[in-house]
Amino acid sequence: MTGVIKSSIKRVLLLLPMSVRCCLDVVAVSLIDVVQQWRLPVYRVKAIVPGSDVEASVVYFGELPQHRVWTHTLWGRDIEPEFVGEANFLQVFFGSAKLPAADMMVFPLNKVTASLFSMKGWHLVPRFLNYRVDLGASISDIFSSRDAKNERRATAKKNYTFKTLNADEYFDEFYHEMLLPTIALRHGKRALIAPFESLRETMRCGFLLGVFAEDEWLGACMLVRESSTVLRAANIAYRGGDPDLLKQRVLSALEIEKVMFARERGFRWLDNGACNPFPTDGALHYKMKWGGGYSAPAIEYDGQSLSGVRNLFALKVNLEGPGSRNLLQRTPIFELAGGTLRVMGWNSVVPSVFRKELKAGLEWLNLDPNRAGDENLAAHEKPLS
Repeated sequence: MTGVIKSSIKRVLLLLPMSVRCCLDVVAVSLIDVVQQWRLPVYRVKAIVPGSDVEASVVYFGELPQHRVWTHTLWGRDIEPEFVGEANFLQVFFGSAKLPAADMMVFPLNKVTASLFSMKGWHLVPRFLNYRVDLGASISDIFSSRDAKNERRATAKKNYTFKTLNADEYFDEFYHEMLLPTIALRHGKRALIAPFESLRETMRCGFLLGVFAEDEWLGACMLVRESSTVLRAANIAYRGGDPDLLKQRVLSALEIEKVMFARERGFRWLDNGACNPFPTDGALHYKMKWGGGYSAPAIEYDGQSLSGVRNLFALKVNLEGPGSRNLLQRTPIFELAGGTLRVMGWNSVVPSVFRKELKAGLEWLNLDPNRAGDENLAAHEKPLS
C-alpha cells in the first residue's frame, strides 16, 4: 500500500511545473536535513592566534571535514578539537546558556534554515566556492595574469604531450600512484580523499587528461562531461606527489591544456573545482591565476536529482572580545549577503590577487566600526554601519 501511495505522489509531482517541483524538493530535503541534524556533537578549538598574544576559540557543531580546514586556515596549523557535549537545533538557534562560550560558532545549514539564522544575525558562509572559466573569452583574456603568461612561455619549452586516457584502463594507477600521494603530501591531515569506488563511479562519465614527457606518464587530471556545455575538471595529480615535477611545471602544463582541450571541443564552461571560503586560500589564489571566476554553490536541479541544498554554514561572531577580531584580521571570510558574495574581516590585508576583484565591485567589509571616520580608510573597505 505504501508503495502505491509513493508512486501516486510521484505521478502527481511530475504534473507540476519544474519550478514548483524544485521548491517542494528543496523544502523536503531541508526538513529531512533538520531532522537528521537535530542533535549534534559540539567541539571547541582554543589556541593563541599566530602573530598575537590573544587566545581565540571556535565552536563547531557536527563532525564535518570542513571543520579541520577552518581550524588550519584560522590558526595556520592542525589543532585537535575538544569534545564539549551535544546541542540540539533549538538550543543553537535561540542561543542557549548551556552552549560553550566561543569567539566564533560554526553551524551547518540548509536552504530553509539559512533564512532563519540570517534573521538572527548569523553570517551565511558557503561551505566552498565553485570556480569556473568562461571558455567564450579569448585565450589572451583567460590567461591575462602575469603569472599565467610566464607559465605559458615556460611550459612551451618543455615539449610535453597530452593524451586522453580511458578510465577503465588507467584510473587505478592514477588513483594509487598519483592522486593519493599528491593529496597526502600537499594537505596532510586535512586531506579530503574521496574513496576509490566513489571516484571510479564518477569517471564513468569522464576520462583522464594525461601529460607525458616522451613516453613517460607524469601526471593527469580528471575530466567529466557535466553537460553539453560544461566540462568539469577535478583531482589534478602527479606521479608520487614528487615536488620535482612541480618544478618541471607539470601542473601548469595541465592547467593550460585542459582549457585548450575544452575550448577545442566546444564546451562553454570549464568547471575548475571547489575552493575554501577564505580570500587567503592557496587553491583559490592558484585558480585565479588561470582565469575564470568564483561563485557560491547554487542549487542544481534536473527534475530527478537535487544538489546544493546543504552547502552553507551559519557563522556567529562575537566581536566583544579580541579573539574573533584577531582571527578575522589574520583570516577574512567570504559570506553571502543578499545572495551576493562579499568578504568580511577586521582591518585585514587584501591579497594582491584580489585587486582586480575590488575594482570590479567586490565588497570587502571591515567589521571595525572605529574605521568609519578614518581618513586613511582604503577605498574598498566599507565599515559595518
